[in-house]
Parts: sequence; C-alpha cells; structure tokens
Amino acid sequence: MNTIKIVLNKAKIPYGEAISLLAHILKKTREWIMTYPEKTISLVKEKQFISLEKRRRNGEPIAYLLGEKEFFSLPFKVNRHTLIPRPETEILVEKGLEIITTSSKKKFLIVDVGTGSGCIIISLVKALDQKKNLVFFGFDFSSKALLIAKKNARNILKNKTGKINFLSADLLQIKNQPNFWFKNIADSKTEILILTNLPYVSKKEYAQLDRTVKNYEPRLALLSGIDGLDHYRKLFSQLKKISKDFPQNNFTLIFEFGWTQKPLLEKIIKANFPTAQSTFFKDLAQKWRVAKIELGRYNGK
Repeated sequence: MNTIKIVLNKAKIPYGEAISLLAHILKKTREWIMTYPEKTISLVKEKQFISLEKRRRNGEPIAYLLGEKEFFSLPFKVNRHTLIPRPETEILVEKGLEIITTSSKKKFLIVDVGTGSGCIIISLVKALDQKKNLVFFGFDFSSKALLIAKKNARNILKNKTGKINFLSADLLQIKNQPNFWFKNIADSKTEILILTNLPYVSKKEYAQLDRTVKNYEPRLALLSGIDGLDHYRKLFSQLKKISKDFPQNNFTLIFEFGWTQKPLLEKIIKANFPTAQSTFFKDLAQKWRVAKIELGRYNGK
C-alpha cells in the first residue's frame, strides 16, 4: 500500500485537484488529506483514485467526478444532465434578493426558468427569511435535471423543501396547462419575479468551446441557435403574452447572457417590450453578464 503523499505525487493533474479527488474517495476533508500525508491507503482506494485521475486528464470536469459543485456557498449535486454552476450566475441570486428584500411589496411569485441543478431558486429560498408571502417555482424541460434539483432541495433546504414547486415546462409554458401555475396564485398585489440562465452560446462559439465543456456538459443547456439568443427570443415572446393576459401585475425578468450579446439583446428587448425599463450589469471581470427587464403594469404593444 502507498501513502497519501506518494499517490498524490504520482498524479498528472493539478495538485489541488488531486487532493479533492482523493478526499472524495476517502470521504475525508481536504484539510485531513494535507495533514496526514504519511497515512497509507488501500489498493482498492488507490485504484479508484487512478480511475478518476485518468478521467480528469481526459477532460471530464472535476465537478462531475466529485458529483458536487459549490454555488452561493452551498453544495449542489451535479451530473451530466445539469450544467455546472458558474460563479457569475450568483449575480442573479444577488439581484433577486435585492429586489425581494428592498421592495415594499409583501407578496412575490418567483420563477426559475431552466432550473437545472436548482442552484438559483434553492439559493434564494435558503437566503430569504420567509417573512413575506413568497411562492417559488423551478421549471425545466429535462426530467432528469428536475430529479437533481429536487434532491438538492431536500439536501440543502431540509424542512423548507416544500417551498419550491418543481415542474416540467418549455420555458414558461406548462404542457397542456398554459399559465396554470400563475392562475389563482397571483392577485393584483403580487410581484412576479422571473430569473433564468438559459442557453446563450452561439453555433460558432459552441464549436470553439473547451473539450471539458463541449464533450461533457449538456448541449441543450449551452447551445441556442446561430447567434446564441434563440431561447431568449422564445422566452420574451411567452412573457409578452403572459404580461398581456395579466395586466394587473408587475413583472421583472433577470437573466444571464454572453458579454458580447448586449447590443443585439437591447434591440430584441426593445422590439418585444418597447416601454420596459432595462438595466445591464457587469460581472467581476467587468464584462456585461446580467440584464434586468422591468415591465411594470403592461402597456406595451
């Protein structure tokens, strides 16, 4: 049997990643691994490590190998049916929290479109104190992604799990039940907050993606037509109809996009919501990343 130090030194991946993989296999913390480098590990565990280390060298994302990714300081289960949460998406949660906590309104209907692992909506529920009347939904087209989202809700929220209604949907559209999630829930005093990180990678960008993304993360969660904005065009069309059908409500949409897409997005937003107020935000790298559209009481086309 070899020691932890020997096994780690043999690895051909970054040392920090090797520590994470070995900690995962031994069910220990990274700190424990670094504190006891002379501890021996069994041949079975070493073989498991070698297998994962090889998969990592071949490009498989470490989040899938570990089965987990931290987001908003919370541990989210992930697999190849879900997009791996990115740090920049935390801006959506921050903006959502800002709107809910600073608003004088007491009733909110909050929808996470394309919920994936559930990281956005679950992070919101975890952070909010529930003093207001809040109703939460998580929509996704993938039934396998919804299973992961529900598991994450159980693991992270515990007794708050029932707060989120996870439903199969095509963006905002529930099959054969248009707007049923909305009816009988939202009265004229309800603020509607929609958050989403839809696919926004163009066909050209997708072809150039790193193999760790293109070969492993779900294509449906990344690619969105020639210019990367097909999903948002469809979402805007659906939201435009809903806001017309429910003119008594305020609607706010917060969404993530690719930093080069701002000029085209501004045109698409203007075409769909000519009187709406739009605000754009940069990420930590000072690149345009998140937009907020406030529809108000609908008076568009």
